[in-house]
Amino acid sequence: MENSQKKELTSSASTLAELNKYNDNYLIYTGAFDERSVAKDFELLVEFSKAYTKSHSLHRPSVGDSLQLPDGQTVYFCHIHDSFAQTCENGSFHLSNSGYISYSGGLDSGISLHDVVLTSSKSVLTIWFSHRGVLRAHCAIHANIESRVWKTKEGADLSGIPQIKRRRKRLLKEQAETIVKSDGYGRPYSEHLPEVVIIKENLPENLFQTIQQVTKLSFEDDYHYVPVYWCQPMTIDQLNKLKGFPQFTIREERDIWLYSPILVFEIKPE
Repeated sequence: MENSQKKELTSSASTLAELNKYNDNYLIYTGAFDERSVAKDFELLVEFSKAYTKSHSLHRPSVGDSLQLPDGQTVYFCHIHDSFAQTCENGSFHLSNSGYISYSGGLDSGISLHDVVLTSSKSVLTIWFSHRGVLRAHCAIHANIESRVWKTKEGADLSGIPQIKRRRKRLLKEQAETIVKSDGYGRPYSEHLPEVVIIKENLPENLFQTIQQVTKLSFEDDYHYVPVYWCQPMTIDQLNKLKGFPQFTIREERDIWLYSPILVFEIKPE
């Protein structure tokens, strides 16, 4: 989902028309834009948005509210439970006739409701609602409505919001040395050193301690399909020293989000 600060509220029929100028629901058989349908749908949008605002609670987020993270990132509440709320980076938000917003897309683990607090700030949420108020196939009309902004409390448990860890790892990688590779056409390009994971299964504790002493790498507990130790090598020398341990098989995989390389070290089978 794009930065909400760059989006403008859909405050008139003309702005609704601009957002949907290529929407087939507004194109009649001659190819002309149906302005009258836009005006009628804008009236519905105002009605649905008022119902959404009226449904808010001061003590609980609503689906579609945004959450400002301590590192400056923004995520959105997409499913509210009794004691916690799940969040997402993007997805599809549907504004119904009653003002209820439903969400479609991936959900992260989220955060405890005790760890968030409502602010006085407002955000802009991209939603879709039904053309003429009738939910059916191919009826989506796109608009931007106002939503609320929450923030995390100091000391909040942020482990269920993966965007924070991903950003921290990305910033760390940008400080690492680079290596030169070649693309499919033989053209050289530079790339920061890959992340490293060591699969914990069958890893002797004394070997891991030796690796830490020799490489001076800083490892942390993580999960890469299975429990692993994770680190970001900062120098080529560190990576080469790790590769020098003969006890491992090494394979390259790709991060599922950024598609950046990850070197997976696994103890060789006996």
